[in-house]
This record gives sequence, C-alpha cells and structure tokens, in this order.
Amino acid sequence: YYYIETIKEDKKQVLFLIIYHQEKEKKFSLLLSRYNATPQKFLPFHSSAAAVLSFIQERLAKNEEDISRLNNEIRKFVAERNKILVLLDYYSSLKEQEDIQSSFGQTKSVFLLTGWITKRALPNLKRHLKERFPVVALYFRDPEKGEDVPTVLENRALVEPFEAVTDLYGRPLYKGMDPSGLLSIFFILCFATCLSDSGYGLLLAIFSFVLLKKLHLSEMGKRLCRLFLFSGLATIVVGAMTGSCFGDLLERMPFPPLKRFKETLTFLAPIEDPQDMMRFFYLALLFGYLQVSSGVMIKLAKSIRGYGAAGLKNLAPFLIQLGLPLWILALLSRREILPFSFLGDSFFYCLSALLIFVFLFVVFQQFAEQQGIFMKCFWAGYSIYGMVVGNLLSDTLSYSRLFALGMTTGLLAIVINQLVSLALPTPYLGVILGILIFCFGHLFNLGINVLGAYVHTSRLQYLEFFTKFYEAGGRVFKPFRIERKYTIIT
Repeated sequence: YYYIETIKEDKKQVLFLIIYHQEKEKKFSLLLSRYNATPQKFLPFHSSAAAVLSFIQERLAKNEEDISRLNNEIRKFVAERNKILVLLDYYSSLKEQEDIQSSFGQTKSVFLLTGWITKRALPNLKRHLKERFPVVALYFRDPEKGEDVPTVLENRALVEPFEAVTDLYGRPLYKGMDPSGLLSIFFILCFATCLSDSGYGLLLAIFSFVLLKKLHLSEMGKRLCRLFLFSGLATIVVGAMTGSCFGDLLERMPFPPLKRFKETLTFLAPIEDPQDMMRFFYLALLFGYLQVSSGVMIKLAKSIRGYGAAGLKNLAPFLIQLGLPLWILALLSRREILPFSFLGDSFFYCLSALLIFVFLFVVFQQFAEQQGIFMKCFWAGYSIYGMVVGNLLSDTLSYSRLFALGMTTGLLAIVINQLVSLALPTPYLGVILGILIFCFGHLFNLGINVLGAYVHTSRLQYLEFFTKFYEAGGRVFKPFRIERKYTIIT
C-alpha cells in the first residue's frame, strides 16, 4: 500500500521518498513524527504521472542547458580575472573610505574626526594636515583612565618577527608589557635546540630568504619568514656545536679536512657519546630553569611596581625558585655526591634558614587570608606545592622536550644516511635511488622537525613563560589606510 525509496544518505541524515494513498496520510504523519522526520511536501498536481514525468524531464534538460551556458560565460571572464581582482580591491577601498567617512561628525561647513595615533607619527600628521588644509583645528590628548586604547608593538628589526608569536597568544594590554624582546632570545634558542642540525638550519634559512625575496607576502607572512630565517641561522650554530650536519654526513664523506673542521667546532656530541647526551639533557633543563626563573622574576618586578610593598607577597615564589636548587646542590656537595664542592657550610645553614622562613611565611599568609581551618591548611599546602612542584619541577622538566626533539632530528638523519648507503651498491639504479632517498628523506625530516620545533617552542613560551607574568587581551591598533588583498602597488 506504499512505496519507499532512499534518495540520498550521509553520516547525519537520510533523504527518502514515500508514496502512499491520501487516506493513509494521518497514519504516516504520526509515524514520521515519531522518528523526528521532517516532511517536504510537493505542490499538488492534477495531471497523469506520465505528464508530470515528462514535465520534470523537460525542466532537467532546461537546467542542464542553463548550467552549460553559464559555465561558458564564466570561462569568458577567466581571461579578465586579474582585471576583476584589481577592480574588487579598488571598490573595496572606496567602500572602506565611505564607511569611515560616515562615522565623521559633520555639519554643512565643518566635520569632526577623532581617532588614535602613535606619538611617532604625530609630527608627520600635523605637518601634512597644515600643508593640505589652510584652516584646520588640531587637538591632541593622552589616553584617559578606563578608555579602550588599542595597542601598538614597536620593536627593532631583529625583534619584530617575534611579534607574530606574541600576537598568536594575544596582543598585550595598553598598559601591559610587550614580551617580544625577551621572547626572541628564548624562542630562537629553543627552536635551534629542537632542530640542532646545521645542514637543516642552512636549508631553512635559505628557503625563508628566498620566500622573502620572491613572493609578495602579507605582513604576518613576512614576520614568520624572518622568524624562520633567524631561527635557521641560530640552528646552524647549535648544529655545529653538537656536531650534526645532515646527521653524520660529514663523517661518511671521504674528506678528512671536513671531519677535522667539524671536530674543532663540536662542543657536545650527544648522539655519539652517552656522557655528552646526558650533558645535553642537563643543558636543556638548565635553559628551562633560567627561562622559568626569569618569568617569576618579571612577575615579582611587575607586582612591586604596580602594588608597592603589597607586591612583596610574590617574593616567596622567587626566593624558592632561586634558593631551593642552590640548597639541593649544597646538600649533595656536603654528602659528597657531587664531584665538586659547592658553597660552604655557613652559606648552607643560612640558605636553609631562609627557605624555612619563606615556607613559614607562605603558611602564615594563607592562614591570614583564608577562612576556616580546613581552607587555611589546604591553601597553605597547595601554595607550597605550586611553588615547588609547579614552577620549579614541572615547568622546568617540560624543557626536556628540547633534548628529545634535538636527539630525534639527528637520529632520523643518521637513519636516512644509512638507507642511502644501503641503496648505493644496488646495480644500475643505486645512485639514482640513493639520491632520491637522500633528498626526499632529509626534506621530510626537515619538514616534520621544523613543524615540531615551532609547535613545541611556542608551547613552552605560552604555557611555561607567559603564564608567569604576561597579560593578553589588548586591542590591535589598525590605522586607517587602504587594505589591498589582491594587488600590490610598488
């Protein structure tokens, strides 16, 4: 008594057709509503089924003709695509100008324009306005308290590329601190340690330089290319110090002068020497400790500058961050676990007393601020736990990924070189196969490790460094100017 057919089906829904007699409409409507089906009713028709089918086929043929005609017309415009894009940019800029002008306060004789401008651009603005307009009144003032002031980042050319990393996390507040300068040092060293191969650093620097010179990039694209250029140059230095150039390629080549040159530059050989591998690991942790400590120190400085004596409550994390590692080293030295003497007995006892005082200060502080004995004890313990385990141990140990990624890059490069050595003796195709493995293998290794170095380095800056002191949430300063998407005027 009915006909059902599935027309189309995907992961989320099914389109189906049901044909039934009008007398059964109520029954089918209840059935469809039970399964949350959405009916799509057709317009009523009074012709025969054959006539309706013929009408539908004619409409389909007409639609196909229209589609073919429109495609042909579109193809005619392909040759004019560049002109159309130029016109699109032109009229988009005109529209933007009209939108800006519509916000002016104006009468029949005058108009009023207000906006933000940087102090550096202020003299040029005054000069141009007075040159172009004989009668103009200018009034300038500093931002008032509570105003939503946009933020401009102004750094030197070497630091400017790292503003991209800062902006991806969030633009700093107007009264906040721009971390790009300090970030640039830590970022470039983290990235170079993750990649840690001079050959890969050279390729990355060359590739970034070519992109900068040959392509018309957006402002963000230029910053990222310069960032990778600087990071590639730093990787060349770190790779030379760790003795890695496309893995162990220099050792496999029959050129003794190259080997001797590499040995003179090598400071650590973590892949060849287990002791150097552990030194590399310790250096990664030391680097992490220094960056985390600098973040804690900046937080203390900001707190004192903003709140005066009340900001000294952040002195406890700073003293624990600096004092506890020194105390541990002194203790290991006293028990002759370390192969060298570290500080004296008097310093050890003074440091012990200072740390005990700091821990007691944290406990008393929480007891004074919290209500109820349970909350007092909980927050006292949690505060000490956060300072010791959070800042000192957990955040510092996160930098072990620098060691892991640096070792991975070199080991994969050595594996690729070994595969090339196995392929070369193959008759007839050995040389071609070896070249293909070498090129594609090292390019693949470079690609995945550059991606890993960027992602993990950014993660360390965002989670282990910025969280200590940085306040994002600022509004980007967008000056009124013509924004072109498809055209470049030189």
